[in-house]
Amino acid sequence: MTISVGVIETGESPEHLVADFGTYPDMGRDLLKRCLDEVECTTISPVRGQTLPDPCAFDAYMIMGSEFSANDRFEWIGDLKVFVNQLAAKHIPVIGICFGHQLIAKAMGGQIARTDWVVGRRRYTRPGADPIQAFDTLCFHQDQVTVLPRSARVILTSDECTFAGLEYPSWPCWTIQSHPEFLETYTRRLIKHSMGHYIGADLANQALSSLATYREELRFVRSSVRQTLLTG
Repeated sequence: MTISVGVIETGESPEHLVADFGTYPDMGRDLLKRCLDEVECTTISPVRGQTLPDPCAFDAYMIMGSEFSANDRFEWIGDLKVFVNQLAAKHIPVIGICFGHQLIAKAMGGQIARTDWVVGRRRYTRPGADPIQAFDTLCFHQDQVTVLPRSARVILTSDECTFAGLEYPSWPCWTIQSHPEFLETYTRRLIKHSMGHYIGADLANQALSSLATYREELRFVRSSVRQTLLTG
């Protein structure tokens, strides 16, 4: 059975990187295809002015990362929060990545705050699990969830991000603060692009150094995404 997924574009990759790595929805699609054999993705771009569909138009949704904040007061962000509540009410599966992780938490009653930049390789752990199950992941964020929604459960954490992964037991929704859709090569070039603009040289160089020991470990992400999408 093919699962149809609406991939919601909420931000844009730097233009000069798109030719080599694709858009953020392209990266999301590639991640989904590593999780499920039969998935059909359609991009929906409220950040470019596209109207959100009827919630039942797709079997599931993935909300991507963004250079914007879930606290920004743009109309499309407010509309997307309303849309998330509609998806929750209808128990339609949703995956949230970085901005998507934060926006879903905000829509469900949590709070988002700006903290220190977290960039480069990080180790995420599962509360209560054997430390050997920790895994490398790629991060690029300044905002994070600081107050947990009542309906959420923490499934991943790190030294700098207490609520690094969330699930919503009453609704098939799984979210992560990091970027499992990013390649190490893309992350490296994004950091270099951002140096001197978004992040300082010292932080950028530390982040680049951290990538030297990065190992892609998607077993937990793949199984979680697959289980979430097949629950609907």
